[in-house]
Amino acid sequence: MGSMPLVIVVEDDEDLRRAFERVLIASGFAVRSFDSAEALLDARSASEAACLVVDIRLPGISGVDMVRRLGAHGRLPPTVFISAFDDVTNRKRARDSGGVGYLAKPFLGSELITAVNLALSRS
Repeated sequence: MGSMPLVIVVEDDEDLRRAFERVLIASGFAVRSFDSAEALLDARSASEAACLVVDIRLPGISGVDMVRRLGAHGRLPPTVFISAFDDVTNRKRARDSGGVGYLAKPFLGSELITAVNLALSRS
């Protein structure tokens, strides 16, 4: 991995996941991505991440519940939550589970990079 911070993306929409990967890689990050919370939890690689980018609504275990589980079992990397369902409830759930950033879809690639850099500066 070298000096490139690892950003782990958990997003069930394949097209969005690939777009996020491209933007992050172009901005100098190493990226590993997963299509579900279960896939990330099974891989047990969250502790390697400098930052997590997590969709709130995922099939199966939600992004918020996944982050809570990770936090209960060890070091939780700073987390940027993303959601297509932007409302007060989702913003509160993201904040209460330890999220340091929140982006409502759709958002610009530059907004993702800003949110990740801000999250990294808080770690």
